[in-house]
Amino acid sequence: MPEPGLYPRGGPRPTSSAAERATYDALARGLPAGWYAWHSLRVRTPAQDDGECDFVVAVPGRGVLLLEVKGGRLWVEDGRWLQNGHPLAEAPLDQVYGFQRKLIAVLRRQGALQIPWVAVACVFPETSFDDGPPQPHLQGCVLGALDMGYLRDALPALAKRVFDRKLAPASDAWIDALHALWGERWVPKLSLGGSARQREAEFVALDAQQLGTLDLLADNPRVLVEGAAGTGKTILATELFRRWSGDGGAPPLLLCWTRPLCLELRTAGIADAWTIRELGAELLTRADRTPQGGAPSSEWTPETWERVTPEATALLAAHPGAPRRVIVDEAQDFSADDWALLVALAGDEAIWAFGDPGQSFWSDARQPPAGLFPAKGRLTARYRCPASLVAFADRYRAGVAVPADAPPPGDALRVVVVERMPLARAEPARTDISVDVRAAAPESPTDAVDDAADAPATPENPPDPAQTAHRRLEACVAAELDRLRRGGVAPADIAVLSLAGRSKSRIGSGARIGGHEVVRADDEAAPAQLVADTGLRFKGLERPWIIVTELGLGPSRYDVRMHIALTRATVGCVVVATEAELDADPRLRGA
Repeated sequence: MPEPGLYPRGGPRPTSSAAERATYDALARGLPAGWYAWHSLRVRTPAQDDGECDFVVAVPGRGVLLLEVKGGRLWVEDGRWLQNGHPLAEAPLDQVYGFQRKLIAVLRRQGALQIPWVAVACVFPETSFDDGPPQPHLQGCVLGALDMGYLRDALPALAKRVFDRKLAPASDAWIDALHALWGERWVPKLSLGGSARQREAEFVALDAQQLGTLDLLADNPRVLVEGAAGTGKTILATELFRRWSGDGGAPPLLLCWTRPLCLELRTAGIADAWTIRELGAELLTRADRTPQGGAPSSEWTPETWERVTPEATALLAAHPGAPRRVIVDEAQDFSADDWALLVALAGDEAIWAFGDPGQSFWSDARQPPAGLFPAKGRLTARYRCPASLVAFADRYRAGVAVPADAPPPGDALRVVVVERMPLARAEPARTDISVDVRAAAPESPTDAVDDAADAPATPENPPDPAQTAHRRLEACVAAELDRLRRGGVAPADIAVLSLAGRSKSRIGSGARIGGHEVVRADDEAAPAQLVADTGLRFKGLERPWIIVTELGLGPSRYDVRMHIALTRATVGCVVVATEAELDADPRLRGA
């Protein structure tokens, strides 16, 4: 139940009516104790018919008074109402009678258990009189200028006249309904799923702005375009591919480094998208020079993959093919041998490359060949990640000074810590094991812990600390997935990313996390499914919601891995960490 009194508290709602402002001031001074009054209440009926009342007054235990305010000097002449000498379009009560019907209809539609008696009256704050209008329907229900200083007495007398012998409501619950209709406070809220849809719609216009970069550099055959995460590099690369595909020139190739990004590009309709090394392997296979004795590529060693591009380059030198125009995404990850192969593929044709040196995780400095790109461009608008999340992610980006007044990540970043629990216990594992660092409120229980993993510990069967720690972590991640899915987020809008390398990560090694099916980023079904993989394999991709975990398992270059993972999110990011991981990275504790 709201507090009794006049609403709005600090003055009337915006209005051009001096009469309404005068009535508001009179009510502020003279509203009877325990009563309620709302200025400018608007409703819309199920038939989409709008209505507005100047003041709605609630009399507890009696009913509702609808007050229609008419300013100026009013009188009746020849049966017609005049206001300052001009005819009124409607008689004083005609408009409020219409609102009376609409208000009752709205209260019924909202399921009010009891509709109070709703009476109507007029207020003429600038017209003085001793006796009210003679019309029967107006007798006793008009307040004038002389009443404005005495509303504490005039309103109860009016209420007695209009409510006398009317059935009193059984309760005052209808006052809550009126207050809600008036709308004292409205905090805009959007579901988690709705946030993702809104951001996707915003990208249509923002991408169009970035595409102007292609027009500015279109006449240059060899261009290197650099930009930080979220500046739209992949969008530009795919648009350039489409433009080159239809201009009658040499057919284009789009080359990248990671297989998941290649899959995403092909799903988007880029048929000639390849990872540089898989293309090299394809060229060798076509020439019957399959590496590693003909073994399938899934069994090739890292050394075999390292030899693929130089061997393919040598093959092209001996047997040149038709030159292709080449577009490179993830250029910062290409080695000298990779660059040599793509230059051999292009011959004298155009090469455009897009990359971000800040996302390179190689120990050796990887740079394009000197002189290859006489023209360079830089993307500065980082629009695909929330600005507050970008500012936080930049704390992990080498060489970037984060301004002291940078906005906090706010709702764009959620940090959750896995509780410490005894490793040996006789009871089954708890599943409500996550707590928000900032709010300190545990999440609801989840079925993330597999029943088979919850066998009671015994002296003969002590718990494995690593397995127990993983169970806690996975349950915490599953709880966050539960929360997102309850908020309307689709599986295809979520990715769970580990900072560990592929061989060390456990969170993405199975087919499920709690009750959620997951696939790897390079699975053919990945574009439509919830993905669980490493942050490095997800580089170049994005999803509305990202969950980052296994922070302590990253073998090297922690800051680069964290920066990449955080900037994959277009709406929001959740970091699930242990206490030890938070101790090692105090930046997260302050988020």
